[in-house]
Amino acid sequence: MTEDLEALRRVLAGARALLLDFDGPVCDLFARLTARDIAAELRRIIAAHGVDLPVEVGAGPHELLGYVGGMSGPLRVQVETTLAAREYEAAGTAVPTPGGAEVIRAWHDSGRPVGIVSNNAPEAVHRYLEEHDLAGCVDRVEGRDPTRPDLMKPDPHLFTRAATALSCSDTECVLVGDQTSDVRTAHSAGARAIGYSPNPRRAAVLGDAGADAVTTSMTALVTAMPS
Repeated sequence: MTEDLEALRRVLAGARALLLDFDGPVCDLFARLTARDIAAELRRIIAAHGVDLPVEVGAGPHELLGYVGGMSGPLRVQVETTLAAREYEAAGTAVPTPGGAEVIRAWHDSGRPVGIVSNNAPEAVHRYLEEHDLAGCVDRVEGRDPTRPDLMKPDPHLFTRAATALSCSDTECVLVGDQTSDVRTAHSAGARAIGYSPNPRRAAVLGDAGADAVTTSMTALVTAMPS
């Protein structure tokens, strides 16, 4: 896939703030402590509470959390607490995405605010940023509200909270993400989205989902940054 730097430049040109999804554009959070293993643990917890999961529930940890999120009582709390703990643990062994740190630093050094908008627990994001000397370059982290999993992306709630904290309107922000839900989140807020995936086929899926620009390289975002 050939990088369309002009498309990236057009999307970034009017942005006051750059918002990044965490797992994907910044790092591979579950490179070693895998999402599959975490999901298996959550499924055991859910089964121990006597809850049968419908076949249509997704296999990932966040899909499982979303399913039990509307339930009252100890199950939702235990699933959320366990997932947050495993995400925090995973942040200690996460593998940096090539170019991710460079994008954060370059945008920060340009005098423009940078934010992280993630369905992961905010403590996990903060741990990664601190351990990789990026905390001082990120102006806002908006992670999952442990009491409101229904407000995870693609709901625009976290996006709007980040934009407000950065003193920007939603439309002045650009969100970089590796999921179609990131595209939907940005567009729900009236903002633009850049799809990122190192896999050209996955990048094409993000383009088909309506991403305003697509890249297979985070480093390309540095090249395309407005001066």
